[in-house]
Amino acid sequence: MADRRSSSIGLLLARLRRRAVLRGLGAAAAGLALRPLAASARALDPELVEIPVNPAGRLEAAYALSGAAPGTPVRAIQGPLAKRLAGMPRVEAMTLRLFHFNDMHNALSPHEAGKGETHALAQMVKRVRRARAKAAADEVVLLLSAGDDRTGGDFDKLLGDVTGDGFAVDPAYTAYSAAGLDAGALGNHEFDHGSRTLRTGIREAARFPLFSANLSGCREVVAGRDYHPAAIAVAGGLRIGLIGLITSVTKHYRKSGEADLKVAMPTATLAELLPAVAALSDVVLILSHCGYGEDHGPPRASDGWRFYIREGDLPLARAAAKLTGKPVVIVGGHTHTVLNKTGLEAGNLVDGVPILQAGARGKYLGEAVLTLRAGERSKLTARLHATKLRDDLLDENDPDYPRREHDDDFDHGFQRKTIDPLRARMKG
Repeated sequence: MADRRSSSIGLLLARLRRRAVLRGLGAAAAGLALRPLAASARALDPELVEIPVNPAGRLEAAYALSGAAPGTPVRAIQGPLAKRLAGMPRVEAMTLRLFHFNDMHNALSPHEAGKGETHALAQMVKRVRRARAKAAADEVVLLLSAGDDRTGGDFDKLLGDVTGDGFAVDPAYTAYSAAGLDAGALGNHEFDHGSRTLRTGIREAARFPLFSANLSGCREVVAGRDYHPAAIAVAGGLRIGLIGLITSVTKHYRKSGEADLKVAMPTATLAELLPAVAALSDVVLILSHCGYGEDHGPPRASDGWRFYIREGDLPLARAAAKLTGKPVVIVGGHTHTVLNKTGLEAGNLVDGVPILQAGARGKYLGEAVLTLRAGERSKLTARLHATKLRDDLLDENDPDYPRREHDDDFDHGFQRKTIDPLRARMKG
């Protein structure tokens, strides 16, 4: 009798479980059926707005996405500017030369007692200006920053304290504007002195556009004014897509003073933007301050640390390769990783998408040359140029003397007009 009752109870429980499973499957199916409709309803067809470009740079014009935000897929870009870009004649042959740095951390011109001042940014400026002066008619030479332009150098003093009290000038954005920077990414250390200080620095000093597509919720730093998710720029008849991404590790933004600041996952945001941006571009540059690697710190030469990066440039490259057939280049930062020191390394070409990064603190200037030919696959070469360190204590007979910085290694006009006044303000 007990066995029969136990059996009946077991059958009843089995039927109830089966009904629950069926109800759950039905709800899941309904949800799946509705999800495309919901995503479609949320999708945008934004227009483009013209934004200023650096008069000292090489971009002739730039058009930013208006109203795009993380979590909102972009179906297509509409409006008269988009039609104008779509109707541009195709470039048959072009060389795009990219000079890039990242994580400068205000080490614009570090000074070491006794040894003298290493004119780091002025060395970079000399190389870039020389390349621009020698560029052929079918060559565009751009200068790019992948973020973390603040925190860690003596010029930080000009930013004031962490509340912005004592702010004098934004040294990095002032120097980059004069250097001819064409575009930059926002990095997490941009928020170290508070978002209000960042806003002031951008509005007073940045003559170049800044990008971050997965950042939202800032009250002080306003999307669409102070920075943009993406843009299509034009130079030499070449349409260049620009998308910015920032690390999604939220602990990095505690000093921002922004309780509602949000950072979406980079690959999800890239999927929302890249197809539409690429449709109007000949090449897309992703300015990524997400870090080299997968989820943890770099397995390559860096400053010797490993840490959680939560979606780095490797998954970004794999995602980009699936989203468009147009050439894509990732210009990276955040992990201080030294990549492609003497040439593009095989591990940094992921599904056809090259990944670049140039160490940190002005130790290297990266140079990548992308060759575009109609009907052919794009080709990219890459290398790093090491900054020469100053050491006025060395005798010219010392074997290390030729590798040190000397007076013909940097742009004296840039140093005198831009860096020296910043240092003078810092001394009060």
